[in-house]
Order: sequence, then structure tokens, then C-alpha cells
Amino acid sequence: MNMQSKIDLNGTSTQIYKKEMLDALKLSFPGMYESELIEAINYSIAKRSKDTNVVLDNNYEKKEQKTTLYAVLNYIIEIFLFYLLEI
Repeated sequence: MNMQSKIDLNGTSTQIYKKEMLDALKLSFPGMYESELIEAINYSIAKRSKDTNVVLDNNYEKKEQKTTLYAVLNYIIEIFLFYLLEI
């Protein structure tokens, strides 16, 4: 079983990470173009990020769900944003 897979560059958590990194890098490298910073962030994510397979175990209903850690993170963020925007 492949324990690592590529991260989706368009996923919710990745988009939030990219925005935060872009804001920080603009302060650190004010002379660089935004497009250069975005390219560096995308390269770093593609080169260094790893996703891991996980099994969610619902011991109450005795069910298991195979997924990835990144998918769980995206799910949590999307639910959080849904409830945040409804308030």
C-alpha cells in the first residue's frame, strides 16, 4: 500500500496555507514579484508535502473508513468554514 501521495494544490487547506505563506513571504522578500513567490510556494508544496493514508475507526458503529490525512484536514476545514460563514 502506498503510504504517501501528492497533495492537491487546489484543496481548501492548501489554499489557506498558500495565502498565509504568500502574506509572510511578501514581508520577508518585498522586492520579489507576487508571481515568483506563488511559484516558489507551489514548488515547495509539490516537492516537500506528503499525504498519508489513514483509517478512521468508528468503534461505536463498528465501521472503518480508509482515507488520507489530507482529506480529513480538508473536511474539518470545510465544515469549520461552513459553520463560520453561517454565523
